[in-house]
Amino acid sequence: MRRWIIWAAAIAAAAAGAIASAQSYPATPTRIVIGFDVVAGTPEEFGRFMKNEVERWTLVVRRGGIKPD
Repeated sequence: MRRWIIWAAAIAAAAAGAIASAQSYPATPTRIVIGFDVVAGTPEEFGRFMKNEVERWTLVVRRGGIKPD
């Protein structure tokens, strides 16, 4: 199992590098057609972002008493 994790991490790092490289070209749009901002970063930065988002929205859901339908 550990080999799969290392393999996946290597692919994520390569993809992040390719995205960062592509963003250095003026022809690369800074906004994806469907409205997402393109932000290059490392897999570790994305992991921290996702952790913060989960914590943030968990609090919103709990405070709002939001339940799934």
